[in-house]
Amino acid sequence: MAIDEEQVRNWLMEEDLIREKIYDENANFHYIINFPNNNAMDIINPKSKEDVLIIGCATEVSQEEQSIIKSSPKDVNQEFIWKIRFSLNEMLLDFELEHPNDQLTRFIITEDIFEDGLTKH
Repeated sequence: MAIDEEQVRNWLMEEDLIREKIYDENANFHYIINFPNNNAMDIINPKSKEDVLIIGCATEVSQEEQSIIKSSPKDVNQEFIWKIRFSLNEMLLDFELEHPNDQLTRFIITEDIFEDGLTKH
């Protein structure tokens, strides 16, 4: 069964979260929301999986933090990346870490919510 876009949009509007709806040729609908305030997250219902809602958040590591990472020894950076991986795995989230030369620059976290488990709360 497909996700009801109108219901999702109404929930997002009730919580005053919608920043914008964007065109996405691979999605039935795709919203950018503010959650928490001034932090952008994506709410996507992909065409390839009509019974799932993907909630995603991409975060860039700040320049200040990247400078600290770049000045750290490679083994410290590698251990840091592994700790992040293990921590995210414990939360049962999908994630992608971008870490060229063992220096974390960006990470993306997503969670899939299937239609049979979708509620406002």
